[in-house]
Amino acid sequence: MPCTFFAQPYDITATGFYFESAEEFAIKAAALRNETKQPVEEFEL
Repeated sequence: MPCTFFAQPYDITATGFYFESAEEFAIKAAALRNETKQPVEEFEL
């Protein structure tokens, strides 16, 4: 049974996302931008 995790950005203008693997996290984290189109760098899991 796979585990589902949630990545909550420390940047309050960005939206978090669910993921199930390290590869999926890396892809989604690299694509995430805040409201000023800057990349999000820190997450709480």
